[in-house]
Amino acid sequence: MESTDSLRKPASSKLLPALALTIGISLIYIDHVRQKSCLWECASNEGATRQDHKKPKLCHDPSVCKPYHPEFFEADWGPIMSQVNWETMNTTSRSPCWTNHETQSYRCLPGFMVLGVSKAGTTDFYERLTRHPAIFAAKVKEPHWWTRHASPRTFQTYLNRILPQKNVLEFRSKDGIAIEASASTFWDRGYLGKPIKSLSRLLAPEAMSYILGNRTRFAVLVRDPTERMFSSYFYFHGKGFARDKTETYIPPTGQDFHKLCEIAIRDFNQCLQHSPILQCVYSTVRNAKRRPYLAVGMYDVFLDVWWRYFPKNQLLVIRSEEYFSHPKRVLRRVFAFLELEEPSEQLWETILAQPVANSWSKELGIQQDTKLLLDQFYEPYTARLNKLLTLSESQAKTSSS
Repeated sequence: MESTDSLRKPASSKLLPALALTIGISLIYIDHVRQKSCLWECASNEGATRQDHKKPKLCHDPSVCKPYHPEFFEADWGPIMSQVNWETMNTTSRSPCWTNHETQSYRCLPGFMVLGVSKAGTTDFYERLTRHPAIFAAKVKEPHWWTRHASPRTFQTYLNRILPQKNVLEFRSKDGIAIEASASTFWDRGYLGKPIKSLSRLLAPEAMSYILGNRTRFAVLVRDPTERMFSSYFYFHGKGFARDKTETYIPPTGQDFHKLCEIAIRDFNQCLQHSPILQCVYSTVRNAKRRPYLAVGMYDVFLDVWWRYFPKNQLLVIRSEEYFSHPKRVLRRVFAFLELEEPSEQLWETILAQPVANSWSKELGIQQDTKLLLDQFYEPYTARLNKLLTLSESQAKTSSS
């Protein structure tokens, strides 16, 4: 009979390779989790500790996460970008454009994008901008492609909407700028349709930074977050909800809105107890359903993300209040930002004379207790936004002098 030791020896020798394989797989998985955590936590920046939740333990050194996720980009966006003919890219045009030799067509991605936000004046802003002879309106103002419909099979449709082929000759003769204004691009997390929709592993600005680089410029309109949230909720949900098609829609009341705001704030603060702020922000906008989109008004958090992937001088932040009170001054700033000639006086008259687009007359005013509740919640985010914009404007003046 063999000894106990001789029986154990073969078993241990068999376990060693399996153990090594298990450790190797674990290390790969840990690295994957670390990289995924970087996606959420690196972009949190100094705002991560504002709500007294745990400071992110990963990525204290920003270089740990740079480059962020090229492997995710190749897997998720590679099939889309293979449709871009990089060899024929027009490097002198105002928009990222190229020639497709197979179809003999001229294709363009946007050279200017209005990123959002909804109910901050984006429609009016877009319609006045596109009066400029060098700015070409998209066939569909808000395709929401980057955040909701991106896929290899929808890419050509997106390009057709940005610059229809019938406009190519005029576009090229005027060295035009292709524009779109999907109001979700600034804040939405992003889906990929392949063909079943799945959550993108990259935030929209990260994917866009790989694709658009420095060829596209951006603008975002920000409005008082309390007013924006109230206006948005009743604009999109003013008819009310029904549990099925047979039920009568019951419009929400001011008290309904107040209760929903309390729930949204409670859930967000609970999320901050165990998760980084960026994760809470993006999970909030994706899981809002019938609730108000609370996180959209945290403009400073989203700016942190966009400024991580794009230089500040590539993104223009516009306050809606200034735009509606001084539209010519703001539009003049935008035309300079795009390096376009100012319109003629006659065209200025046409641009400024058109009625406000997509305005909504509120019969129901926000309750004072709701306004106080939301103002208090947004106060630290608004204060930090003001600080960020003041610092950015100061740096821009210093660099230009």
